[in-house]
Amino acid sequence: MGTLLSLGLPLLCGAWAAALVPSYALLGNLVLGWTLIALGIIDARTFVLPDCLTLPLAAAGVVYSVWINSPPSNAGEYASQAAWSVAAAAVGFLFMVLVARTFKAVRGIEGLGLGDAKLLAAAGAWLGLAALPSVVLLASVAALTLTVLGRAFWKGRGVASTTPIPFGPYLAASTWIVALYGPLGFS
Repeated sequence: MGTLLSLGLPLLCGAWAAALVPSYALLGNLVLGWTLIALGIIDARTFVLPDCLTLPLAAAGVVYSVWINSPPSNAGEYASQAAWSVAAAAVGFLFMVLVARTFKAVRGIEGLGLGDAKLLAAAGAWLGLAALPSVVLLASVAALTLTVLGRAFWKGRGVASTTPIPFGPYLAASTWIVALYGPLGFS
């Protein structure tokens, strides 16, 4: 089943992106989606989000953001867009570090790793600062919902308050959703 999922998700991701994004943005979205799939699967299996995927994803996000959001005739816009993308990555990283340190201070145990922070930094680089609240909210609601359902349906074998839960798959999925549909509209 795991192999089938690992092979089917990239195909689904490609078809989904092809149906929703303009052709000039498709390659970038495929790089994002396929890397998010790999990260989600790796984190679900090992509780590790490897730097060899998260850091290049963040760098690619800055390049993609400049390419998509800057007019080709204005080179000054490139530097400005790159700065905004790097700033969004930094805010994403620092936010998750703050959450991780707060959790450790309150509970006395590690709750989030730096891989989660680097993945949110990559989301910031790709999607921008305005998208980060949507990514975090969607990931948190999905993780909480599935954890509560897991406790309800698998009593005695399910999730306890001390059971580690990989957050990377939720961050990856929410980053993909926001990349395709945009940030949540709060009005």
